[in-house]
Amino acid sequence: MRLIAKALFLIVAVVVMATLGTAFPGDGGLLIRILLVALLSFVATLVHELGHAAAAQVLGGQIREIVVLPFAWRPGTRRLRMRWRAPGGEIGGYVAYALDRIDARRKHMLIALAGPAANLLLAAVTAFAASYLAQDHAAIVRHATEPAMLPSEAQARAWLDSVHRGPEYGQIIAVALAILSGGIGLVNLLPFDGSDGAHILRRMRARPVR
Repeated sequence: MRLIAKALFLIVAVVVMATLGTAFPGDGGLLIRILLVALLSFVATLVHELGHAAAAQVLGGQIREIVVLPFAWRPGTRRLRMRWRAPGGEIGGYVAYALDRIDARRKHMLIALAGPAANLLLAAVTAFAASYLAQDHAAIVRHATEPAMLPSEAQARAWLDSVHRGPEYGQIIAVALAILSGGIGLVNLLPFDGSDGAHILRRMRARPVR
């Protein structure tokens, strides 16, 4: 199952790179695409782990550590440290927390589910933002191409190029983040070692503590 998860995430990464390639094409844009994928992956992972942490906090848990590689945050000491590896097969990061034993099985399942849910929510928000930017760009172009708005053809083309590039970059990056975050959320629901899906499945099979 872990191999399937890696294959699916590789497909997501390829789609994200292809999406960013429409704004940053060619060999010249390769480094920018790689840096953007790394940055967007960090953002999506951060949102994922904050989803876990928020659910744990709501359910009465005590947050001991939030790790989003290569950073680790301990709320108790309020110190940010560097962390290059995650134990136990975790990918990208994890949240360490403590819960009381009252209804702990259900709480652990909800906390595990909160990470992918946060990713899917981020995907929905960024997809909406991309749609808004696309509509906003279309409105700008329609308004700019009215005869009264064009003092000359050369000035019109230069202005249209400038307003076209701004919304396009934001729109494409938002689409890339939506694909990446949604992919991370869905892949994490698969039951492979270290995934949220595995945690949920293990808690479902465990006997309730009385």
